[in-house]
Amino acid sequence: MKRKIRFLRGTPGLSAYGVWLSMGNQGSEQAFFKSMVKEHCFVAAHTGGQTVEKNSPVLLYKQTGTCPVGRCLAEYIINTQETGTFALFLKDTEILNSRFSGTGAVRGLCAFDNLNKQNEIMLKNVGNTCKTSGENNAVDALLLLRLID
Repeated sequence: MKRKIRFLRGTPGLSAYGVWLSMGNQGSEQAFFKSMVKEHCFVAAHTGGQTVEKNSPVLLYKQTGTCPVGRCLAEYIINTQETGTFALFLKDTEILNSRFSGTGAVRGLCAFDNLNKQNEIMLKNVGNTCKTSGENNAVDALLLLRLID
């Protein structure tokens, strides 16, 4: 049985990097991304805010790691100014149970099978055009992929 887990938050607060610093860690955003990487992990992010048109991908830039092949857990976080609806896509196909909506800091989780290391994974806006928040060059979109058993 597959379950969809959805976390919605509407209250702005510290970015993930800010929380990491407040926990006593030190270093750049790159050090923050590297601290999250375990074996078989991929991290992509965007900073500074962006406008995401309907049916368009969220801009994400690879930070570290490679997209794992096998059963993956995807965690994605978007900080939106308006209500947005997002989903993960593997190539051109929406990943089952990956769609989530919300305003503010929105987090989603889903598991999926990636059978080909050449597959392109994309976080896409499937709702109305919306803007993400990235004041002071904060992270406004983050995607983590981990290999699970």
